[in-house]
Amino acid sequence: MSEKVNSIFSSASSSFSELSITQKMAKINEFDITKEIYMNEAWPIIQEALHQILTIRPPQFSTWSFEEIYSFVFKCTRNHLYVLYDDLTKYIEAHLQKVNEKIQISTCESIMFVKEFQVELFNFMESVKIIACVFMFMDNYYIAKTLKSTLTADMYKLFSTNVSDKYINHLLSILNELRKSPLVVPPSLIQDIIIRLHTIKPGYAQLKPQLFSIYIPNLFPPCRVSELDHYIREAKQLQTDLHSHPDFYSCDQSRKRPSSNDCNNYPQDQTTQQQLPSFPTTVPTTFNLSPNLSPSPNLQPTSHLGIQPNPTNPSLNPDFNHLSNDDSNFDLNQ
Repeated sequence: MSEKVNSIFSSASSSFSELSITQKMAKINEFDITKEIYMNEAWPIIQEALHQILTIRPPQFSTWSFEEIYSFVFKCTRNHLYVLYDDLTKYIEAHLQKVNEKIQISTCESIMFVKEFQVELFNFMESVKIIACVFMFMDNYYIAKTLKSTLTADMYKLFSTNVSDKYINHLLSILNELRKSPLVVPPSLIQDIIIRLHTIKPGYAQLKPQLFSIYIPNLFPPCRVSELDHYIREAKQLQTDLHSHPDFYSCDQSRKRPSSNDCNNYPQDQTTQQQLPSFPTTVPTTFNLSPNLSPSPNLQPTSHLGIQPNPTNPSLNPDFNHLSNDDSNFDLNQ
């Protein structure tokens, strides 16, 4: 029986080699997958699926569905569990070596290095989510029970060993400097890298605890009473550094009432200033008129109110002749 099966899947069989990947998986699922069939036919199909997951963005299966590749991997796992796990680990390590070479090229320029590292870190973590779903049976019944771990944790450990451990000190130093200049790179980029690095390996936070504490909540233990003096000195040092920064501008914080000279110290836009009309500073509130005298046009009793008589049309001028003796002490406030 095994010789008949091997003859069907032999590389010399033209009928099998001409089949599509989906048809090959269906043909292989009809028989028990032997070691020769796994090495020559089954593993190349799984390897092609891993290549698409790790390199194509967004990850997609061009020639088969997720259900088909999951069923195919499930059958391979039942008969070749340990071999499949070793092959998967070796393939991921080979892929991470290529990622390491791409990042190595961009280390000369800081901004390019940070952006390239963020892209590769994001792509790998998103691919791991799909790989963990495809190899779910192996994850639950071999890695979790025998190795006391998870497939995701093993993949993250491979990334830290082959990629991030080689650049972590250089990367964190650049991120700490870029954080002080938020216009150089988007702050969200730094936040994404820090959070993903902490997910890959939480021990990275011990290298730059102040940097990680900005984006990772509850990274430090709760404050104790004995540490209050230290936090006070830290706050004062922060204020001193802020005031010494050349781009920092602060108003006078004293309790003195600001004067006109203080207001002139603030920069103003001369183009937006408008000339406002001048008004009299003092306005009398009463009129003392004699009952036998009428207001003379030459006196111009309304000039002190800013009202000028109209010589062309005297009817528009205000008339005070109707004031009686009782109105001689008329109070404008009433």
